Amino acid sequence: MADKLNEMIEAYAESREFYRETALMLEWHVQRLIQTFRSRQYKTLISLGVGHTVISKTFIENLASALDHYWIIDGSAAMLAELKNRTTIPANVRLVQDWFEHYRAEEKVDAVEMGFVL
Repeated sequence: MADKLNEMIEAYAESREFYRETALMLEWHVQRLIQTFRSRQYKTLISLGVGHTVISKTFIENLASALDHYWIIDGSAAMLAELKNRTTIPANVRLVQDWFEHYRAEEKVDAVEMGFVL
């Protein structure tokens, strides 16, 4: 089944219809999330899925330094590799290849973020 997920990476390609509209919405949304997480002084976060990489990449680049731990869970090795290609992964960020439906957090977390699911 993970192979099937790896094949879905094309669903997030910039050449897809409405890619730019989706990216703009995600860019707006992630800024709102960052404001909320900072104001509530969250220290632990889980993202369920990488998707277009906009949310997780922006969290890594603009929020991870304020977090103790940030886990990014995705069933697709290809999606996790795409995220690694787009940004540097800090030491407090853990990429986990697993079905998020089966993933069990190592500890209680302040927030769980999830966008759209294919």
